Amino acid sequence: MDRIGIIQMTSGANPDDNLDYIEQKIAHLASQGARWIVTPENAIVFGSKADYHRHAEKLGCGLIQQRLSNLAKQHKVWLIVGSMQY
Repeated sequence: MDRIGIIQMTSGANPDDNLDYIEQKIAHLASQGARWIVTPENAIVFGSKADYHRHAEKLGCGLIQQRLSNLAKQHKVWLIVGSMQY
């Protein structure tokens, strides 16, 4: 059976800060054998409506999606990212 890792965090309005934290946790959980990793809702951006609009990406393209994809590939895990809004 695959191991599941859960990231608990307090996200803010800056996706780079949130992704840095997520990256650290993915590395740790993958080293512990997790193959599926789940983040909470609003993990990438937790802010005002303007913050969400400022960082919005089209489905299938964008720096945030690419970074998450690269992390999953690098650590050989599946990511379930909470509240990817489209």
